[in-house]
Amino acid sequence: MIHKGLLRSESVFVVYMFVLVASQNAGVNSVCSVAQDCKACISAHPDCAWCSNALFKDRKPTCVDSKTTSYNCSDTLINPQSYEDIVQNENYSNASESTTSSQDIIQMRPQRLTLRLRKGQTKNVNITFHKVIDYPLDLYYVMDLSNSMSDDLDTLKGLGAKLVSNIKDNITQNVEVGFGSFVDKVMMPYTSTVTDQLENPCAGGVNVTSCAPPFGFRHQLAITGNATEFQNTVQATKVSGNIDIPEGSFDALMQIAVCEEFVKWRPGSTRVILLTTDAPPHIAMDGKLAAILEANDMKCHLQKGFNAKLDSEAIVYAKSKTLDYPSLGQLKQAFTEHKIITIFAVTDDVLPVYQEISKVLKNLGEASQLASDSNNIVSIIADAYEKIKGRLLVRASSIPSHVTYSSKTYCSSGDIVDGVMDCNNISIGDEVTFELSFTANECMEGSHQINLTSSSLTDVVTIDLEYICDCNCPGQAANSTLCSNQGNLTCGICECEAGWQGLNCQCDSSTVNDALCLMQGGNGQQCEDHGQCDCGKCVCANGYNGTHCQCQTTGCATKDNKLCGGPDKGWCNNCNGLKKCECFAPYTNRESDGGTCTCDPVNCQANGDRTQPKCSGRGACQCETCRCDDENKWGGTYCHQCKHPECTGITLTCDTPRIKDCAQCKSRSDGCKEECPENEFLLFDKVTTLPNCQGTCSASDPGCGICSRYDPTHAHIKCGGTFADGCSYSYDVYWTTDDRYHGFVKIFDTTTDCPAPINALVIVISVVIGVVLLGIIALILWKLHTIRRDKRLWDEFEKERMLSNCTQVILRCHFRIVYF
Repeated sequence: MIHKGLLRSESVFVVYMFVLVASQNAGVNSVCSVAQDCKACISAHPDCAWCSNALFKDRKPTCVDSKTTSYNCSDTLINPQSYEDIVQNENYSNASESTTSSQDIIQMRPQRLTLRLRKGQTKNVNITFHKVIDYPLDLYYVMDLSNSMSDDLDTLKGLGAKLVSNIKDNITQNVEVGFGSFVDKVMMPYTSTVTDQLENPCAGGVNVTSCAPPFGFRHQLAITGNATEFQNTVQATKVSGNIDIPEGSFDALMQIAVCEEFVKWRPGSTRVILLTTDAPPHIAMDGKLAAILEANDMKCHLQKGFNAKLDSEAIVYAKSKTLDYPSLGQLKQAFTEHKIITIFAVTDDVLPVYQEISKVLKNLGEASQLASDSNNIVSIIADAYEKIKGRLLVRASSIPSHVTYSSKTYCSSGDIVDGVMDCNNISIGDEVTFELSFTANECMEGSHQINLTSSSLTDVVTIDLEYICDCNCPGQAANSTLCSNQGNLTCGICECEAGWQGLNCQCDSSTVNDALCLMQGGNGQQCEDHGQCDCGKCVCANGYNGTHCQCQTTGCATKDNKLCGGPDKGWCNNCNGLKKCECFAPYTNRESDGGTCTCDPVNCQANGDRTQPKCSGRGACQCETCRCDDENKWGGTYCHQCKHPECTGITLTCDTPRIKDCAQCKSRSDGCKEECPENEFLLFDKVTTLPNCQGTCSASDPGCGICSRYDPTHAHIKCGGTFADGCSYSYDVYWTTDDRYHGFVKIFDTTTDCPAPINALVIVISVVIGVVLLGIIALILWKLHTIRRDKRLWDEFEKERMLSNCTQVILRCHFRIVYF
């Protein structure tokens, strides 16, 4: 007896492992994991399999993705597959057998098979057609007998037995014919109901004054091979008349199709109705004009002697006045069920109407233009029969709504047709293959039957659909040791005896408090309906966790159909609708992917080397992109590229040793390539100044490309100097937008950058000139000296003389004073 604590809605709960990582919840496995037993497991997904003895935690049975390898079920993996079972597969008939009754001919195989479908799994089957004969032709000629068709009737009477012989000579020897005619419903407004008009609707006419009484449809001759009987029946036929333009041809077609006991179609024949008319048909709901409200019932209502105006042996449509005209859809259904093809031989003025009707009937109707006097009737039959006998159209009936069905046809011509089982121009000996696909979208009880039929074949292929809905688990055991000898083991689940419970029937029911598995404020179900109560503790199904299995581990964002980006990257924490991906190191969340764990910092580490510092230690890794701490100084994918002179450790001054030494070296020789690479120092005939680079750089200038990369945010210096030998050098140093410095170095030129060599003549001349100049200067200096000396002596003489004069004056004055 199964303990009631293990039941919910009369079903056993499945025991699942606790969810530890998202690898057990991702992809198909997360879909499988919610299944509660083996039956639910195989219906959850076509790749789900029931592992009844998996080597998971506590060896609990569970539903897994059969395509993964993260489990070991040994021989206990229950994974049924859709399959086919051929019930009847008789060989094709051979050529000699084709002379027997066509009803015994076999041209399609297999004839019967059973498909057992598992939900979601597609099963393909092949049906092959091998043509061995052209089927005999049964031709039922039904004619519009309204007055306007009188000349056509005369032509047919003239053909008589010749029509049958012409068909045999030009179309097929195995032909039989029948005959019938139609006018319209004998009631207003279709046909005049005046008494004398009911006797002779042509009374008072111009061309024809005597007609047969009107009728709806009259069956006059069953299918027969007697050409004389056909001729006599046609000769006895007289035209009739009605008053509106459309005719009751659809009533006639329906009765010919469904009244097989009257028409007597031969089993296995190609059934063709040849309808000739010069008027359009009445269609469904036209009966309302005469207050006929009952829809056509698609049944046979032919009755002998029903029309009192005709002879007592006349077989007519007895429900003409009570049932509406059939619809095109009803005709199509009747033609399909009874394997009938209709040829509409009509006059040119109504040909477009019947061409549209043929389109609706598709392969069950052909429209051809009838000559004004019907003299081309044989050629119409011949053309139509050639199309019919060379065409194969197979239909699948009654496809259940819960089954997805598709087909692909491989014709003998090499054509491949999708969606329709249809081929043309098939000759005897040709082979056609139909590839059919079936997928059950639901697991249904019972079975369904599908028949493949053709209007041109007697063969019927029957496909019985059955469904794989339950498991056939091996290792069923009563009182199993795995169930503590207290229960039966079924598909890995213990069904405990009364008084015992638990995953292994290990607990005495009297000591267990199952109320502990009910969450306060929850939904009232043990373990929130997401797990099984095991002796008072919840064991959660895959996809759930928490003390009461109230938290989901599904429902988070996915990337490439992988939950949280994949089981190796993170797991889904959906407790209380959180829906947050918890990432495993080193992965982080990517918001652009809905928060999945798809950010890998290895993309922030140089060369994908996880041992390297993120962003070269100069920035922060945001998802998979480096954001440098000092974006004015460092750049590049890993913040490894210097964007400022400070990063290089080289000061951009004229006295920086590397810059100065390389400039001196590059200006005098090219022997310093390794120490001073050309991508840093370039030689030019003259130093290209940066103002010239900006805006005036020409394509012919070898430094144009580098000048265009000049970074004006950093310093630019012009430098120069003199070598020990007196020669000079000059260069420019600047920073570029590709984060490096460059030097423009002037090529050394002895004629311009060094002193000219000493000339002896110039020296001699210079010395002589110098001596002469010195002599002149000495003479000038001596002359200046003598002049100065003479002037000094003269000045002394004048002074003394003045003093002498002044003394004489004084003495003379003194003498005068004394004298007076």
